[in-house]
Amino acid sequence: NIVLMKPKEKPSTYKMVRRVCRPFRDSNLRSFGQWISSHQWLEVLAASSVKEKSEAMYNILQSKMEQFFPTKRIRLHHLDKPWMTPAVKSLMQARQQAFLRHDVVTWKRLKN
Repeated sequence: NIVLMKPKEKPSTYKMVRRVCRPFRDSNLRSFGQWISSHQWLEVLAASSVKEKSEAMYNILQSKMEQFFPTKRIRLHHLDKPWMTPAVKSLMQARQQAFLRHDVVTWKRLKN
């Protein structure tokens, strides 16, 4: 008689969630601000009806949003809180690396 024992398989608790976000970097905001303040809006002014004007304006803004603020796919852990963004995680990682390097000045700057 032989008894075969099989270990219990633990379910993977490290699930990654993919999200689509649109980062608004300062340089892109400045570029978009320069574009929107200098654009003549001739396409909107040339349209005859209100519906055509709103569609023209929407299409222009939508294409410029894609140009200046492209979407980006990010990976998050499924247990992360909504405020735990990749930027916060990178700051935490930089703080930990400064601590391991014994860089007290950088570590103190990043700890708060």
